[in-house]
Amino acid sequence: MPKSPFPPFPLTTLPRSFDPGDWTKIKAAFDALDARGVKSPKEMESWLLAFSELAAALSQEEARRYIAMTRRTDDRKIEKSYLDFQRDILPKAKPRWDALKRRCLSLPARRKLPKRRYAVLDRQIENEVAIYRKANVPLETREAELAQRYSKIMGAMTVAYDGKERTLQQMARYGELLDPRVRKEAWTLVAGRYLKDRDAVDGIFDDLVKIRDTMGRNAGFPDYRDYALRLRQRFDYGTKECVLHRVRDLDDRRAAGLAERAQGPAQGAQALPRGARAGRLAPAARALRGGRLPLRLRREDARAAREGGGGGNRPADVTPD
Repeated sequence: MPKSPFPPFPLTTLPRSFDPGDWTKIKAAFDALDARGVKSPKEMESWLLAFSELAAALSQEEARRYIAMTRRTDDRKIEKSYLDFQRDILPKAKPRWDALKRRCLSLPARRKLPKRRYAVLDRQIENEVAIYRKANVPLETREAELAQRYSKIMGAMTVAYDGKERTLQQMARYGELLDPRVRKEAWTLVAGRYLKDRDAVDGIFDDLVKIRDTMGRNAGFPDYRDYALRLRQRFDYGTKECVLHRVRDLDDRRAAGLAERAQGPAQGAQALPRGARAGRLAPAARALRGGRLPLRLRREDARAAREGGGGGNRPADVTPD
């Protein structure tokens, strides 16, 4: 009987008996890829197809269990299925993946493949080999366990409102109604419900910060933030660009809001061409180039604030993502 609780993954290179929930079957697939001879470019491409299908099958199995867990956070059987995969399958699979990727990079036949066609794959594999650390494997398991516990806590949160018990997601619609009394009631209920589990959620976040910081340092990074960009294959931009993008986005939205108050929605939407923001962003750009992180910006528009009745000269808090 298959150990995976889901319909079979469509296979072309793996045997029909392959079960992505059974470590014995998974190990056999790793062993086959390890032992397979690869001398010509054609054999290299065939090996990469088998490598990719195994990766896709395990990735889909993990995704299916994760989705099932987040949809039914109160179902212990589904919870166990997800955690079993995180605790029993992935910790065994990760070192095997690292060994296969190192073999891939060392094979002479790989260098004979069309560089343009395989450049993105080569870069991905080289990056994954560079940041892999055996010491991070148990930390990643613990990270997944904490994230699951957080999902379970959040999924159990409900409040009684408008004659029914409602989830916090269902309460969101009341925050969009025009009646300020309803919005306040909904917000107060939701905030109060969050506060009941404040200590548990804070504890999870504190543990995640420690675990993720250790993971980043294990991989040779100063912190988890820099490590996370490489972990997620972010090659075309870095942390500085992320902050500047966030600054620009907040600056545009706040400036457009002031213009709407002063001129009305139709005119305000067209009142601020993108190039007009360069002067306001210059201090942030200079700080980024100098290695300093701008956490607060100040924009004053006394005329627009006065005409629109808004507080346009207050400091704007900017927190980097």
